[in-house]
Amino acid sequence: MTQSTEVATRARWGLLDAALGLAVAIVLAATVTSIAVHVQFVNQIGLVALSYLATWIPLAGAVLVASQLHGTRSLLRDFGLRFRPIDLAWGIIVGLIVRLIALIVDLLIYGGNSVPLPDLSSGLGGSVGIIVVLAAVVVGPLVEETFFRGLLQRAVFRSALEGRRPPSTRVAAGAAIAVTATVFALIHLLGTASPPQALATGIETLVLGIAAGVLAALTGRLGGAVIAHAVFNGTIILLSLTAPGAGSGLGLR
Repeated sequence: MTQSTEVATRARWGLLDAALGLAVAIVLAATVTSIAVHVQFVNQIGLVALSYLATWIPLAGAVLVASQLHGTRSLLRDFGLRFRPIDLAWGIIVGLIVRLIALIVDLLIYGGNSVPLPDLSSGLGGSVGIIVVLAAVVVGPLVEETFFRGLLQRAVFRSALEGRRPPSTRVAAGAAIAVTATVFALIHLLGTASPPQALATGIETLVLGIAAGVLAALTGRLGGAVIAHAVFNGTIILLSLTAPGAGSGLGLR
């Protein structure tokens, strides 16, 4: 496995930057969830959007602060946010495989679909529908992959190598992937409403996190991970269009 160790040794960002971003995201997400329990939201899409924004803004902020104040001020150099044509192919393949696994997990554990998603079979051409698609396929994957596989995974990797008894590069990369995927899965449990839903969501996001982490580690780029994440989410949009109601319980990650 390969990791961008050259920038990692020069940059001053690390686990503290990632931890602060996660802490703020968790607090805001928990606040939105608490408000939703006591306030009746008429527009479910608005509630979903608010929940994701409460998470994405702190994560994006942590990435930008880490790069601007403690890094090279380049998301490409600091976190590998770049794309190559091969990333598209690998991203599509991995995204579809993970989505298939998620569908199987939903059927086995939840008996159907795990996370509520508004039916998009009508009115997708409107402004709300466009916002939902952009959030699911562009904003979410870009923000989350830059934070988790860019900042957090690289920070864990570097931290492992800087320990008193540093492991091999392969072991450090494997540990970074596992830790990051676990955190990625746990933060997605904040919006779950029942134990079966939490179990299904946890497994699905853990698998997605591991797959994206392996892509990022092997290539040294986030392109494949972002594409895989976008395909994973985008397939649910397609399901909701081709089979009205079929995507009503499937989730965006």
